[in-house]
Amino acid sequence: MQTVNDLIRQIRFNVQESNKSQVSDQMILDALNRGKDYAYNKMAKQYLEPLLRYEDVQMSQGDTKLAIPPRAFEDRVVKLECKTGDSNRWEPITRMTFQALGPLTTNATDLVPPAWALVGRNMVFPNPVRSITVRIWYLQDLGKLVKQQGRIDAVSESVEEVPPDTPAQRPFITVDSVGEDISVSDTYKKYVSVVDSSTGEIKGSLQVEEINGDQIKFRAVPTRDKVLNIDVSGESLLDEQDVVDLDDYLCSLGGTCVVLFPKPIENYIIQYATNEIRDTLGTLKSGQSQRLDKLEDDITSSKAGREGTKTIKNTSGIWQRGRLRRNIK
Repeated sequence: MQTVNDLIRQIRFNVQESNKSQVSDQMILDALNRGKDYAYNKMAKQYLEPLLRYEDVQMSQGDTKLAIPPRAFEDRVVKLECKTGDSNRWEPITRMTFQALGPLTTNATDLVPPAWALVGRNMVFPNPVRSITVRIWYLQDLGKLVKQQGRIDAVSESVEEVPPDTPAQRPFITVDSVGEDISVSDTYKKYVSVVDSSTGEIKGSLQVEEINGDQIKFRAVPTRDKVLNIDVSGESLLDEQDVVDLDDYLCSLGGTCVVLFPKPIENYIIQYATNEIRDTLGTLKSGQSQRLDKLEDDITSSKAGREGTKTIKNTSGIWQRGRLRRNIK
């Protein structure tokens, strides 16, 4: 998997800037994120499967609405399903406009909601529901692309059994280099996320308590348990098996430093950012815009499986031979 730092290096190579002080990493990051949002919009209309995620939410007796998951890209919920205690099957719930919910509204409590509509940042049902489990299918936005703030070289778990008069060892991590966007005191920079180096998955988030060289300790009990709608864990996360591992990355809260995109999106955002920086520098060459258009076509033509192949023409030998023979005039 490529990191955001890898993308920045590629863009700098493509731009071939004569004066590196003209373009900051933040300028490139801003261009990358604008390209990512545009590419997401394109892909969501044609091929949403790589961006699709779901969450199972338990609704209590009398609930009439559900909040859209915070990680949903532009609040795009594509499907709702429900499963009651009497059924082991997921049943789809019909989506309607908010105007169409009126005739379905009664004083009764629904075992299975007859429909739902999007109102603000909530999914609204016409009547209160009984206790059910709802599966929310939505397009996930992994957050802004941000630079890595250190690759984990060692994880030291806590040690409880120690000689008398010796303090127990608290867990900590060692990184190759502590990034400039990690701080013990800053309101937001003291919160970091741990990102899987091979999948881009955000494994958890922690609050920095102490930085000693390349070693970082985290608070046992974070000041806040949720920041920017992201859950923040205590240092015990380091003791959990197969959670924080070697070669994982640290990055700023609310972003990701490992590129988890289908290849068409990755290629597009690199070219998008390259063109934007070149345009800023006045070095955009003829033909670069056409190349971006071609990469955009790659996004819109992406499909999963056989539906992505070309349709067989009537004149094809495959169509004409054997059992596929047709009488076509």
